[in-house]
Amino acid sequence: MAVANNIFPPDHEISVFDKKFISQQYNTYTIKEGQHVIDNKGAALFDCIYEDNKVTVNDNSGKTIFNVRYNEIVYPIEKLTIYPENTDSKSLITFNLKRTFLSKKYIIDFFNQATQMNETIEMNCHSSFSNFDIYAGRKKDNSPLICKITKIKTQVLTGEDFIIEMAPNVDTLFMIAIGICVYKIYLNTYIVTSW
Repeated sequence: MAVANNIFPPDHEISVFDKKFISQQYNTYTIKEGQHVIDNKGAALFDCIYEDNKVTVNDNSGKTIFNVRYNEIVYPIEKLTIYPENTDSKSLITFNLKRTFLSKKYIIDFFNQATQMNETIEMNCHSSFSNFDIYAGRKKDNSPLICKITKIKTQVLTGEDFIIEMAPNVDTLFMIAIGICVYKIYLNTYIVTSW
């Protein structure tokens, strides 16, 4: 299968939110200044609303799709949890920070609707916290790189943009949710290290 930017499809479908979000092709999305998620044609898909220790993500009609909870007082953020809609009762996805001497990575646990099994993917953070690589499993097990999230320079001083590049056979909303978590991790790191 064709490869885009060294990103490969996983060997099975990855579905967290709904099978309708599984992409059949390579896709690119942008998180604009942490506020809006847009597709590669510039259409706004989701809006992010920030509160203390929480991000709520709404679709174009204003309906809450999911929310992210975390403790932003901790540096770096060690755990993020994603819940459906505006609840906090049953988590869909959990991020846990794993530190090593040379790197930081997050282990992301979720229930895959496609396989009906609990699964784990790994997100490696580059030292600058501006590049993130997501693997369909553990990198050390030679799992394929299924998504890259990269901070891009903008002309606006009020925020940062992140590009999400993802493989087919992956739940696009899941990768967007990870992208929103990446934005929070980046802000937490940037604010703390800028003092």
